[in-house]
Amino acid sequence: MNRKLKTIIVDDEPYAVNFISSIIGEYCPALEVTGKAHNVIEGEQVIRENKPDLVFLDVEMPNGTGFDLLARFPEKDFDVFSTAIVAVRPVF
Repeated sequence: MNRKLKTIIVDDEPYAVNFISSIIGEYCPALEVTGKAHNVIEGEQVIRENKPDLVFLDVEMPNGTGFDLLARFPEKDFDVFSTAIVAVRPVF
């Protein structure tokens, strides 16, 4: 039996959450998005409720950072993939 990996997306940017979710849906058939959150407090709740295998996690969010969220789980039973994006703008 091939079980899909339960996946959570935690990012304060709705566009980023939707983009990551659509990429997973289109290209990652082994993943199933089972929850989404937009800040550290929501992220902790969604992780505890869904018990994911994988968390896509932003670094800078309201109420703290992705590292603050991870600190709330001293014993993690999920993997983490950072969704932090660095925007570079040309200087003229």
